[in-house]
Amino acid sequence: MIKRYSIFLLTLILATVACGSTTPAPSGVPLPTPETATATAISSAPQPSRSPVASPVVAEPGTGAAQTVSKPSGLRVVYIREGNLWSWTEAAGNVQLTGTGDMSTVRLSDDSQLLAFMRGREVWTVRMDGTDARLLVTQGDAGGALWFAPNGLLLAVSTRDHIDVIDLNTSFFNTVVTYPAISQGYYPEVVWSPDAFGFKTVIPPQTETGQGELLFVFTDGTLASLAKFALVSLTESLPFLSPDGGYVIYVAKMGDGKASLYLMDSSGATRPYGEPAESVRALSWMPDSKHFVYTLEVSARTFLGDVAGPPSEIVMESYQTIRWVEAEHFFAVQDGNLYLGDINGEKTLIDVGVSDFDFEK
Repeated sequence: MIKRYSIFLLTLILATVACGSTTPAPSGVPLPTPETATATAISSAPQPSRSPVASPVVAEPGTGAAQTVSKPSGLRVVYIREGNLWSWTEAAGNVQLTGTGDMSTVRLSDDSQLLAFMRGREVWTVRMDGTDARLLVTQGDAGGALWFAPNGLLLAVSTRDHIDVIDLNTSFFNTVVTYPAISQGYYPEVVWSPDAFGFKTVIPPQTETGQGELLFVFTDGTLASLAKFALVSLTESLPFLSPDGGYVIYVAKMGDGKASLYLMDSSGATRPYGEPAESVRALSWMPDSKHFVYTLEVSARTFLGDVAGPPSEIVMESYQTIRWVEAEHFFAVQDGNLYLGDINGEKTLIDVGVSDFDFEK
């Protein structure tokens, strides 16, 4: 059932953040492993130099176009536009929530009770009722991606050269994996295991002739290499883990100069999927972890893949970012434009100039 929240709720959140605690993350105690909590060295969070700057909450209409998609009711989207947090609902339209211009990433917990966001190098959380605004950690660099564990107790912060895991109860954090700095603004995807003992991630190769690596990362920093494989550059196509972590789709070059989508299962076994072409791009997984979407860019054809069967062609544009609400509807970004779309090719413009988003369902 889709939950509804009032505009006042997110207004309260941002008001709390503006006045909230600036207690930095402590250091010195690692996160627990599946069996035991052992003492190992972890990174310490620098003392923040400032509190967030308060700003007025401004309610104003966005630039959404006429709505043409038959959509699920009760959807709420939170998104970043020009460094500020916005909200969109079918009833209220676009509402600007902050004016500081320094936000880069926003994420909602699986139960929609906690909001995580980044302001420059700082990682913050606040509860959806507006309470308990906390500065968790100050990163070395600005930018990253946030990933809540299923139990709601841990938060992974994926950056260009490392991934941290933060205990949301204690604010202790651990740098669990490091890698050579990734260019092109890519932050490795994190897919948590159901028990929250660790997560899967794909680290892309550093050179055109290098190999990417599928890792399972435990919260104590123990790493298990599950597979190594060649894939195209990040500008050509990103790798994507299925929501349950059971599969990876990625694109690799073939011997004849063409590229193919590949499907890797949890054992590391791979097979080419669909029709090879000059330019293939993986787009996203559907929530069931059985279906995925990819496109042949030269011919502008889009396909719905099936882990158990052949693909079927669908009428849908190619987007830079897609996140599915369910099997029929998705949110997508193309050239900074945020859309609500459906599997039949219809779409509604939510707003322009969008750099990140998340939604409640």
